[in-house]
Amino acid sequence: MVRLIDRRLAGEEWLLRPKQLIDQGPKRLIFYSLKGGVGRSTALCVTAADLADSGLKVLVVDLDLEAPGLGSLLLTKDRMPEFGVVDWFASAAVGGDPSALEPRMVATSDLTSTRAVVDVIPAAGRRSNPSPGSYLAKLARAYTPGSAGTTFAEKGFAEKLGAMIDGVAGLRSYDVVLIDARAGLHETSGAILLGLGARVLLFGVDGSQTFDDYDLLLSMLANTFSPESGNTDLRSAFKMVHAKAPTDPKDLPSFINKSWNLWVDHLYDEVGPDAGSDVFAFDLLDESGPHFPLVIMGDPQFGRFDPRFAAHHLQARTYDAAFGDFIAGVRRALELT
Repeated sequence: MVRLIDRRLAGEEWLLRPKQLIDQGPKRLIFYSLKGGVGRSTALCVTAADLADSGLKVLVVDLDLEAPGLGSLLLTKDRMPEFGVVDWFASAAVGGDPSALEPRMVATSDLTSTRAVVDVIPAAGRRSNPSPGSYLAKLARAYTPGSAGTTFAEKGFAEKLGAMIDGVAGLRSYDVVLIDARAGLHETSGAILLGLGARVLLFGVDGSQTFDDYDLLLSMLANTFSPESGNTDLRSAFKMVHAKAPTDPKDLPSFINKSWNLWVDHLYDEVGPDAGSDVFAFDLLDESGPHFPLVIMGDPQFGRFDPRFAAHHLQARTYDAAFGDFIAGVRRALELT
């Protein structure tokens, strides 16, 4: 047998040891997809609105740094904070004190009421808007390992990101942190999926491209969670999401079958006659299995989702038909029901 040592100049976050699920403080939920355009950010906004409607305190973090959008969806321009995620990382890279920015990175959305809070950390704050070129420079620093200072000198993206979220979440007693992750297999995706101690929703539509791409991701996760690795096993923290699902129920089993086959190939344990009770495997129609998706029904009115100008998009009477089952599944995953 030949052992291969994976050594990288970039993408080292995929080699990190996974962090155990956070069991103290606010629960964390990551919205992730391998492709854009699947309604991931829309689903996050609807989730934030629904949780707020139940009186919860929610922190939303835009980590889709190369295609930022949550700030524009949930905050009017007059509410935009001075700084954002990239400002924090830029400060850390040059040896500054990014914690000093944290109180000025958070803005309160219109979803906040006397009984609930939805705060938002955008990718970019007001300081970046007048000078887009500065955003690109800060973005490059965000992905650069280490720091010119001592606090983050030996730390990668995952450790910095964890420090940022811990710092901001500590400013207020939140119940839930919702994180919009960048799409694709980026160098930093491993840090977001494995390094935050969060549950992860894997969005996709029913198509060959979705499952070919997830075949790559799940094969990497299989290596990460293999018994030989000795890593924390986070397989139960993942859950598939069937986005833009067809309205005809006869079409729904297609996604379930393809998803189950992927999980059987890569992440479910083999089940034999001598299998013990701790085997991680689920039947095709077992709704508790990570392969069995939460479903978001396709709805044309959410194709032009913009709650700043169409506030009814974030009202239950509008989103319940498409997102009701999905929201119920999110609440179960976060143990909020």
